[in-house]
This record gives sequence, structure tokens and C-alpha cells, in this order.
Amino acid sequence: MKRPTNLLGKGDSNTKLRKNGRHFETFGLSLAPHTMGGYQVCAFAGECKGPCLVHTGNGHTFKGVNAGRVNRKRLYFEEREWFLSRLNREIENKVKTAGKRRKRVAIRLNVFSDVTWEKTAPQLFDHRAQFYDYTKNPKRWGNVLENYWVTFSRDERNEHHATRILESGGNAAVVFYNDGRGYVSGGAHLQALPKTWNGFRVIDGDKTDLRFEDPRGVVVGLRLKAASYSARQKAIDSGFAVPSFI
Repeated sequence: MKRPTNLLGKGDSNTKLRKNGRHFETFGLSLAPHTMGGYQVCAFAGECKGPCLVHTGNGHTFKGVNAGRVNRKRLYFEEREWFLSRLNREIENKVKTAGKRRKRVAIRLNVFSDVTWEKTAPQLFDHRAQFYDYTKNPKRWGNVLENYWVTFSRDERNEHHATRILESGGNAAVVFYNDGRGYVSGGAHLQALPKTWNGFRVIDGDKTDLRFEDPRGVVVGLRLKAASYSARQKAIDSGFAVPSFI
């Protein structure tokens, strides 16, 4: 393992965070997902393992990108004290630097993982930053901490939890697809989203990743993204993604 210079990546260098606008400086911690690299960080993962965005974007184009994500993940498990100390210091520096530019800092600690940071590293949230994430853990959603908003992610196994959370005023992300070919990789953005899902209003979650700014009790609509037709079809066949129009 190699200790990297930075654990947090800039939003401008990550396709998932780049769309967050100018009023926030966004940073993300990218650990290799699920059991990639030998440790489990997505205990509630379903068929998202196939179309996981770790296999698209820079992770698909540059082999060294995913190697770095594995390295950070191993450091988190095998050199935890150093890792959290370094991460805490980076967050502090990001907040100070952004403050000089009169901007706020938004941090997504689980770009590809599903770690319960509020339990494993509560000290990170002492900083004047806004944290946010997605999760498939039905017990952690909404404002798990004052400055930590978590959006639940629906999949083929947990739709009943998604409905319950929506009824309780939380938000749930749902992945939609359009019928037909041509929606793989760069064509994914051409897919349309429905106006409602199971009676709940759908907002376009691809316009921004700042989930803490979303209205409450809504479905965060996300377009199915996959690196190959086979991965896309598997996500559809499994029920991980649902049709935009029936």
C-alpha cells in the first residue's frame, strides 16, 4: 500500500460530483465498492454491483483509477488511525480554503461505498461542512447528523423500505431506464424520467448531486448508466432499474 497525498478528490475531477454548481466546493472520498480489494463496504448491495459507476467514467478508461480506490480502501481498514487523521486534516483544510473564497464545502464520503461514517468517525462532522451520501441501509436516512444528509437508494430487494421512507418524509433514489438501445455510456443522459413513481413526485437527480438541497418526500430520479449493453440488461432484468414509462 502507498499513502496518497490526498484522500479526497475534487468534484471537478469526478463525473458524479462535477455538476454541483458554483456555490459549493465539492469533494468526495472514493473507496473501491462492495468486496473489491478484499473488504466489504456495501453490506446491503444488490444488483447495483454490475452497473456500479465505479466501472464507468475514469474507472473504466484508466486502470490506475480503480487501483487507487482499492489502495484507499485498504488503508481505511489496515491503517485506520492514520487514515482518519489524514482525512480529518484534509476536511479542515478544505473548509478553511473555501472560506477564504466565500464558498461552502460539500463532502460525499461514500462515492462508491456505504460506510456508516457517523458511527465509525463522528469526529469528521465537527467541521463546518455539509456532508451527504446515498445508502441502502434502511436504518440510516435523512439527517443522520445535523450536517449529514443521507438519501436512501431503492433496488430490486428494498422497494418496501423506499416506500416507507418516502411516506415518512425522507427521499429515495430510484434508477430508471428507457426501452431501446443507444443508452449505454455517453448516451445514458438521453433517457427521460417519469413525473411520478408509485404516487411520489420524481425530481431529476442528475442535474446536481447535492442531495441535501432536495425537497423532502420526493423520489430522486437517476438514469441507468452502464459501461456495456450486458451490464445494462442485467440491471433491467434483475429489477434494479425500473422503466420510466409503463
